[in-house]
Amino acid sequence: MLSLFAGLLLLTALHRHRWIVLRRIATIGSLLYFGRCITMFVTQVPVADAEYYCSPRFETPQRTFANIILRALKIVSGVGLKINGKHTLCGDYIYSGHTVVLVTCYLFIKECEIKK
Repeated sequence: MLSLFAGLLLLTALHRHRWIVLRRIATIGSLLYFGRCITMFVTQVPVADAEYYCSPRFETPQRTFANIILRALKIVSGVGLKINGKHTLCGDYIYSGHTVVLVTCYLFIKECEIKK
């Protein structure tokens, strides 16, 4: 995945219309991740691993802006990795963010490559 992303960045840096390509990548990527957020919000999938810890849902009195920001900062500080023990979200199985990045990189490289 990193090599594909590096290839996309290199292709974009060398492209004659790099700012247009960057805007398109940002727009399409953000729309795909917005769709991923909606999918995660509306689907409830059981946890595949019974040993995996999931953070409990906030009850109504606990659902404050400060608590939500603190939980988000905890997840961001763990860089989204399960190894750090800070990735405590569940139900992220249907719409993979890795697939979004891989397919988007491949399609942009295929579309923007130099044709002979």
